[in-house]
Amino acid sequence: MVKVGIFGVTGYAGYELFRWLGRHPQAQVLFATSESQAGKKLADVYPGPLDIPLLAPADAPLGDVDVVFLGLPHGVAATTAQRARAAGTRVIDLSADFRLTTPAAYKQWYGHEHPAPEMLP
Repeated sequence: MVKVGIFGVTGYAGYELFRWLGRHPQAQVLFATSESQAGKKLADVYPGPLDIPLLAPADAPLGDVDVVFLGLPHGVAATTAQRARAAGTRVIDLSADFRLTTPAAYKQWYGHEHPAPEMLP
């Protein structure tokens, strides 16, 4: 069983991922985060069958999971990836922070420096 955390579960990518993983026989979502909805349950934000308590990103128990998925805005995802990697957790980024392969390309497209250039290939 792969233990999973999802950052940004109230966004489209995070919500869909949670839905898909809920049907996966080898995945167990242990936590989900939302910056703006922390303290609520997912079903309180989006009424429906999917439910999990929403944690503040800073409260996510990174040491309890094998992998985290990041459905976060660019700039935020890279710093969260740094925290997760420092905790020894694998990271799969669904956002834009690791789409481009060089700091120069990131700066060209996003207009600012990459927050974790050492993590780019």
